[in-house]
Amino acid sequence: MQNHQLIIKISAIIRLLSLVAIVLQLISFSTRFIVCFTDYTQVKGLGFLINMFYVGAERNIPTAFSAFILIVASALLFIITALKWKKPKSFYLIWLILSFGFFYLAMDEAMILHETILGQKDGIILGRQFSGFLRHAWIIPFLFTIPFLILLFFKFLMSLDKKTKNLFILSAALFVGGAVGIESVGGYIKDTIGTDNWWYYTEVAIEESFEMAGVILFIYSLLDYLRVNYKTISFPIIK
Repeated sequence: MQNHQLIIKISAIIRLLSLVAIVLQLISFSTRFIVCFTDYTQVKGLGFLINMFYVGAERNIPTAFSAFILIVASALLFIITALKWKKPKSFYLIWLILSFGFFYLAMDEAMILHETILGQKDGIILGRQFSGFLRHAWIIPFLFTIPFLILLFFKFLMSLDKKTKNLFILSAALFVGGAVGIESVGGYIKDTIGTDNWWYYTEVAIEESFEMAGVILFIYSLLDYLRVNYKTISFPIIK
């Protein structure tokens, strides 16, 4: 029987993901210059290409990348769940909940599930119109879940080593800060001066940058956690 090792270099993975995120953001911001300062509609197919790289659009290349890194985080969480399965004081159910949570976020990124589930469209949620900072009305039910999430994950966080705990908190702050905090500012801008301006383009770029940075940092924290606690992981294949 032969043993083959797959060596994972954490720094190389994080550098690659970060580089892709930065390049996508730069290309996306460049598309706004094309939209604002050129008659791009005269070039066949250019409008489609612009939308394929704009981080403020849906179902395009930046969306696919965001969904991909969320899936990677979900897979790493599932691996940790398997390693801790039914071991005492291992919080394996919390790891599993996190894995499913990130899988849902990936599906939501790819298919905009929150708008379908909540019936949100243009500031309307469950039949009621919201505006200003609550224009993206899905934020409202999320705010009500925050106390529950704090209670659910508090003991789990306190059980982690200091480095992992701090990385988890920082990555969550980046992701939630972008997805909720900065997006609420985007809702206000959309309501007051619209979306065809540099204030809105900048808000979208910052929001998506925070979200991508939060997930990439979380991936780093999970890989580092596996490195420190397990070093090598084997997957036996049986008949």
